[in-house]
Amino acid sequence: MKKNAIAGHSFPSWEAFEAHLDRWERDVANVRIQGATGEAPRSSALRVMRYIG
Repeated sequence: MKKNAIAGHSFPSWEAFEAHLDRWERDVANVRIQGATGEAPRSSALRVMRYIG
């Protein structure tokens, strides 16, 4: 993982932590091009979903 979702952050509550992780996953992790596939996970998932209907 090139960037860690929680490194350098502190959270006032569990809810704030979960909200941060949701945003990070949506805005960073799922759009970053992955080395193994050459695709972003979101793009790959959308392609598979179109295929299976």
